[in-house]
Amino acid sequence: MQLAGKHLYAVIYALNTKNDEHEAAIATLKEAHEEEVQQILSETREKILQSKISDEMDLKKRIQSLEESMELHDRMKRQALAEFESYRQRVEDMQLCTEAQVHGGSVCLGLWTGSSCVCGPVGTAAGNQYHVSLPVKL
Repeated sequence: MQLAGKHLYAVIYALNTKNDEHEAAIATLKEAHEEEVQQILSETREKILQSKISDEMDLKKRIQSLEESMELHDRMKRQALAEFESYRQRVEDMQLCTEAQVHGGSVCLGLWTGSSCVCGPVGTAAGNQYHVSLPVKL
């Protein structure tokens, strides 16, 4: 029985040693796994941060582009409004000049420029400005 006890002791010792080796291997694997997870997390955080920075830069560029487009639009709008106002004033002046304002048998059909008709000096009658240039038979 003593031999069986020694043999049993040797088996238990071998099993305990194997168990300790397996636990050490498992602990090493756990540590390696945890390090790998931390490395992946670190890389992922860095990629996310780079992506956010890149996205932010893209948005800033887009905002700047839109602001430049708005400025261009405003300039073009002001220019178009100025051209329209000039055109409106010219049409209004032409209408004033081309209205048949009969005075002494003549009618002004010239182009009104604001202070005079392009075909000659301006006169006044009953508060209206006119230019006598074309004879008209009534």
